[in-house]
Amino acid sequence: MAQRANITLSNQSSQMIRFISSTLIDNCTWLHGQDPSNTARVVNAGASATFHARSSGSGTKEVGDCQGAVNFVCGDQTALKISFDVPWQQSSTGNTFFIEAGSSLEWEIVEKNTGNQATVLVTVRDSIDIRTTFLPSVHGLRYPNRHRVKIPVIKFNIPPFGEVVVSDITDGVCGGMCAVVLDAFYAGKRTPSREAFTIDGVTYGPEDSADPLLQNVIRRLVDSFTLDNLRKFVTYSSEAYPLTNTGVTGWVPEVGQQGLSYKICSQEWPAIKASLRAGRPVVLGLCYERALSPAAAAKAHQVVAWRYQQHGNEVSIGIYDPNCDMQYSHAADAVELRFTLKDPRTVVDVQEIRNGFGKPRKVWAFFDTHYTPVAPMLHFSTLNQPGGALVARRPDQLDAFYFADRVGEIEPITRLPGMSLCSAWANERPEAPFLWSEFMIAPREVAASLDPTPPARGRAFVAHARYDAHIDAFWSGDDGAVQSAWWSARTNSWQHFVLAPPGAAKVNADLASVSRQPEHIDVFWVSPNGQVMSNWFRDQWHESFALSDPDDAVGQGLSVCSGGPDHVCVAWVSQTHGISLREFNGIHGWGQIVRLSSPVSPALRAGISVRSRLLGHLDLFWIGEDGSVWSCWRGAGASLWSPPFTIAPAGNADVQSALQAHHRMPFHLDVFWFTAAGGIQSAWWSAFVNDAEWNKPFEVPITISADHTGPLGVASRTESCLTVMYQDINGKRRTSNFGSNTDCNDTLWRKG
Repeated sequence: MAQRANITLSNQSSQMIRFISSTLIDNCTWLHGQDPSNTARVVNAGASATFHARSSGSGTKEVGDCQGAVNFVCGDQTALKISFDVPWQQSSTGNTFFIEAGSSLEWEIVEKNTGNQATVLVTVRDSIDIRTTFLPSVHGLRYPNRHRVKIPVIKFNIPPFGEVVVSDITDGVCGGMCAVVLDAFYAGKRTPSREAFTIDGVTYGPEDSADPLLQNVIRRLVDSFTLDNLRKFVTYSSEAYPLTNTGVTGWVPEVGQQGLSYKICSQEWPAIKASLRAGRPVVLGLCYERALSPAAAAKAHQVVAWRYQQHGNEVSIGIYDPNCDMQYSHAADAVELRFTLKDPRTVVDVQEIRNGFGKPRKVWAFFDTHYTPVAPMLHFSTLNQPGGALVARRPDQLDAFYFADRVGEIEPITRLPGMSLCSAWANERPEAPFLWSEFMIAPREVAASLDPTPPARGRAFVAHARYDAHIDAFWSGDDGAVQSAWWSARTNSWQHFVLAPPGAAKVNADLASVSRQPEHIDVFWVSPNGQVMSNWFRDQWHESFALSDPDDAVGQGLSVCSGGPDHVCVAWVSQTHGISLREFNGIHGWGQIVRLSSPVSPALRAGISVRSRLLGHLDLFWIGEDGSVWSCWRGAGASLWSPPFTIAPAGNADVQSALQAHHRMPFHLDVFWFTAAGGIQSAWWSAFVNDAEWNKPFEVPITISADHTGPLGVASRTESCLTVMYQDINGKRRTSNFGSNTDCNDTLWRKG
């Protein structure tokens, strides 16, 4: 019986493909009427064509010489050649199919079965740059895979060898760094970070072996040491493993019987490309060394593939390489793997091109490590708190901000003249867990004078942490100027400046700010004539601009969130007694204003909150005129919002209350508001509890009644720890906490 090869050419390019010629050798013939000159003479864009070859006689050839080839040409004269085997005797590696194409095309092969009745799909597309939304300069860690501190001993299990102990991986935590940045990326949260330490021109990571981020990197590194990954690192780094399919004996059945060229071109690369086309970054294992000793595997490395472009047979894969310095420069986005797709009988040369980071480096093999997302270590709160702010920039610290006529509203009491901008911070320490320390950021003459008739919810103020060693604060004074102060661990001091001149902001109106990238800030306020205004920072501050027409925004009720590194959504209460939204994305810029309405209009003096708990997904919350709490949502990639629905019935919320929504972990939301009686209520939602329905509102335990028109702050140090900051009826700031201050494993609210 003859062996057959059934080949289908799917033309998904924008060009017409024309048949030119074909060649058959070694007893290979076309099935009657099934040669490409009949079935594939012209393959239009979007069409497919199939041709069939067979080998006859008593041949005994296995994979080796190509027994057939078909030549095509595209509309722009780009050549396309499909080569194939039709061996009489089934080979251990199956039939060999290979493509050669010009630079305007991208191709891939899917072998559905091999040997007799082999079925192969060849897909041809236009060559374009395929990118995920991951970007090394945005999502990568701020420091390289280099440490002065010795990384502690780690242990992991490799069956059947048992426990393996690694005593020094000081500069070898690349796999953990890749996992940590992707954990944050897939959860729609900013990448956790530390300020890099530069000593004698050399940049290092965290200096403390007990640093929470470093510990999480180590945990995720151990997670990447799966049995399959360890076997591939060891076998692909061995000189005994064949580079090509020629002479393969199948000595490593756990990994497979093909050479590295076949593994790279026919197995690993097609799967990696499919993930990138679907928008999913891939963690790659790289083998830098080859030796007979298993010690060569110690030179292995892990990176994140985030984009690719295939010009015919030339492939470039954009990677985030944790070993590279200057992770927040644009040079970090230019690091690539480059190679040429070749017949598996020849050696594939893969090079890592470190543009701006040194010489190219030889890569013997690469493979998908099959990264699995987990909930990220920490949510860095970017909350908009009218009248006050609470920020968790580290899992062991809280920072509070507020206006006061004295320092000591928390502890101790030290009087200051007039209204000053103050801050308090609490650091978790074994000897004194969360002892608040308080200080003044800006005195009365810089911050604001004491208003004898303060507005509802206090003076407008927002603060956020772009990364854990930096804080930005924004407020408006009595003269309508928009002011800012920022702090960095590098300088350990607060710097003050005026962002917008006097008269720019409506006095006592809300402010909002967001950091969609660690080096980027967007700030929003309402002008005296009711326009929503904005300014943004990257490298420098720019000119302020309007996002709405005059007489649009009420002034109270302004919120913003980021649904990814290239997305911002700002929401405000309109003069029309509805809620308006406007979104920005990196491709189209600012979109049109969207107007939302509900059966009960929003209370004009109450807060609203918009949040993005997953990439591209938005949740909106507001308080109705009757004291009900409402929500609606829009899914990722959707254009329409869900119908509004209530999460708390009428009378639950005060109509002058601040409102804060918070997402401390993926697929979870917490919402907080004040009651007219001075209590704090909350409702929560989880995709995995109560059939994904909202749970009933409950009272948050507090010691003294809250000022129901005062500020409300919410922050989470970890996924299981929440802190709510409020002002009591005596004007003092207080907190109520969910979870333990020490281990954060319990599920009880604790009174402040």
